Amino acid sequence: MIIAVTRAGVALRDADDLKKFAVSSELGSADVAAILTETGWGRASDEEGHVAVSVAAVRNAAAAAGHASEEWDDGFERMLAYAATKGWLVDPDHILAHVEGSE
Repeated sequence: MIIAVTRAGVALRDADDLKKFAVSSELGSADVAAILTETGWGRASDEEGHVAVSVAAVRNAAAAAGHASEEWDDGFERMLAYAATKGWLVDPDHILAHVEGSE
């Protein structure tokens, strides 16, 4: 799953790929964090090159894109549980994500 961030906004890509989670953007991490904050998709992270993505925003975007199924929800919950074992849950409401393609 990819969270695509541009100056125009944020979009969820590859929602069915629950084995990958990252933010893709050609913007720098600070700009990405600002856009995530402005749009309700997340916020900055203390970790260099990472941001904190809102779990609720991902769920809402997935539902809007037609992924609101029990199967998808179960898979997303498994992804969150795995992320927790790796320390990638910033808090219960945010997932730590690497910003790929940034300056």
